[in-house]
Amino acid sequence: AAPGSVTLEVLGLPLGTTASFDTNPVVGDSAVLTVTTTNTTPAGTFELVVVGTSGNANAIPVTLELTISQPATVTPLTNVTLSNSGFINVTRVLQQATVRNTGTTALIGPLYVALNDLTPGVTLQSGTVQAGTPPLLLIKGLGETLDPGQSVVLTLEFENLTPEVLSFTPQLVNAQGQLQGGSVILGGQVLTNRIRVQTTVTNTASTVQTGPFYLSVDTLTAGATLSNATAINPTSTAPMIGLTAPSLDPGATATILLEFINPTPEALSFTRSLVQGVSIQPAKPIKAVKFKLKKGLINKTRNR
Repeated sequence: AAPGSVTLEVLGLPLGTTASFDTNPVVGDSAVLTVTTTNTTPAGTFELVVVGTSGNANAIPVTLELTISQPATVTPLTNVTLSNSGFINVTRVLQQATVRNTGTTALIGPLYVALNDLTPGVTLQSGTVQAGTPPLLLIKGLGETLDPGQSVVLTLEFENLTPEVLSFTPQLVNAQGQLQGGSVILGGQVLTNRIRVQTTVTNTASTVQTGPFYLSVDTLTAGATLSNATAINPTSTAPMIGLTAPSLDPGATATILLEFINPTPEALSFTRSLVQGVSIQPAKPIKAVKFKLKKGLINKTRNR
C-alpha cells in the first residue's frame, strides 16, 4: 500500500453476501462500500464492522447496520421434480480454547494452534485453517504479536460425521510447526445433533425457469427446525432456503443441502416445494465510510 493509505476490510458479512470498495487501499479520506446480497442471504439485521489498517497503526473500527428483508411474495412451481438423498447424522461440537503466552518474550506471528491427533472424520469449521497433518488454526497473522501473559480466547466449531467422540491435543506452534512458549487450555464441549439431507431439483418444463428459487420445507415434524433456513414463506410461514442457481434450463438440475435439528423423539419428516420469489434485496451501496490518519492512529471521522 502507498504511504499514508488505509487498507479496508469488512467483518461480519452474513451468508451469501460479498463486499467491495470503490477504492482500496484508500489514499484519500473516504471510500464507498457496496454489499451485494443473493437469495441465499438470510433475512435479518446484521452488524458489519469495517476495519482500516495502515502499516503498524492501530485500527478504530466503524460499525454499520445491514438489514435484509424477506421475499414479499412467492409462486409455487409445478414443472419440477424434487428428490431426496438419504439422511446423514452430523454432530456439531463447540469448544472454547484459551491460548496464552507463558513465556517472557513476545511471540511473533504467524502463530497457529496445531490440532494433533484429531479424531479421523472430524473437521474444523471455524477460523482460518491450514490443511495438513495436523491441521493448523491461525490465531496471529504475519508480524502480529502475542505478548507475555497475553491470552487469546477462541471458539472452535467442529463437524463430526463419525460415531467417535471428538478428541485432539492442541499445541501453540509457528509456521514451521515448532513449539512456542505457550499453553492451550480447552473448555467443555457443547454438542448439537443435526440431520442432513440433499434435495435435487430438476426442471421438467420445456422452457427456462428463472429464479430466484426457494425450497419451502412444509409440514415439518413438530419441534424440529430447519437450521440453515434463509427466509420464511410469506404465504405458509414455512422455513425456506434459497437456491444458488439463478435459472434452470430444460432438464437442468440443482442441488441444495438441508440441515435440521430434531430434539424430539419423533422421526424427522417433512414435505417440500419449490417456489419462485421476489429477490430478497438487490446490491445496495452502504453510505460512505471515512477515515483519516492522525498521530499514528486510524480515526473514524464520519459515517454518513
